Amino acid sequence: MGQDFANPGCAARGFHILGGTMARLLCLCLLLMPIAGHPRELTIAAPQNIPPWVVEDLERGITLDILNEALTPFGYRLKFRYVSLSRLGVMMADEAVDGVAMVEAQKIVGPYHYSDATAYFETSLISLRKHRFVVDRLEDLLDKRVVAFQDASLVFPDVAWLKGHGRYYSEVVRQAGQVSMLYWGRADFLLIDRNIFLYWKNQIDARNPDPITLGPLRTDVTEPVVFHDLSRFTRIAARAPMQNLFRSAQVRDHFNQGLRALRESGRYQAIIDEYTVLDRDALGAVRNAQ
Repeated sequence: MGQDFANPGCAARGFHILGGTMARLLCLCLLLMPIAGHPRELTIAAPQNIPPWVVEDLERGITLDILNEALTPFGYRLKFRYVSLSRLGVMMADEAVDGVAMVEAQKIVGPYHYSDATAYFETSLISLRKHRFVVDRLEDLLDKRVVAFQDASLVFPDVAWLKGHGRYYSEVVRQAGQVSMLYWGRADFLLIDRNIFLYWKNQIDARNPDPITLGPLRTDVTEPVVFHDLSRFTRIAARAPMQNLFRSAQVRDHFNQGLRALRESGRYQAIIDEYTVLDRDALGAVRNAQ
């Protein structure tokens, strides 16, 4: 006999039984269903603090922002592990991470998947324009105070030659200090990545406390600079592509799609400008000095 839903008491009992059964079925279905819509976590190995590419304390930087914004629309959530450059390949080989950020010249070899180029290291030789230095050959730097980034002489054979023959060549670890040395008059030339230079130049802007002294001393960074053409007199690859490396081809494909979308929308350049351009006037001053 069917339920007598005309009887309020009977109808209530029927609803209770039906409701309880449906609730249990719904819970079972939810347990068995894939967790659609929940972000998939990826662990990415990134080089230790290299502003503006990686700003470790903030979990930001050009590289990390591009990774996050390219992959988030595909349902990924990224977690970063910061290691030395020499450990990046080891992390992939040990299957400790799902990918590696900022690989130059595809130096990590294995059954992995490289993304499209995300950005470029632009190794630059920089001087203050007021000095009017003319550099036509490497020998012109022998009597100049050239301050390079750490281990530059291990990366570039021409710089190794300069280190061995130049009287005033030196290398520094702290690139904020490297940039300050140019404006303090303690260096004639800097050998440094272009975007790293622009980032620290903005950080040392005269309106802010100097990040080296952390005191009342200010560094005037308004002096125009010259970017010398390294390709004219050295074998240094002045523009080297950076790529991200992924264990999964699908993740690589998703990243490439997201990267293209960022470029087409203008967001890609906006990310770079956020770290390297203090304002449009400052950008014009640097470009006009070249």
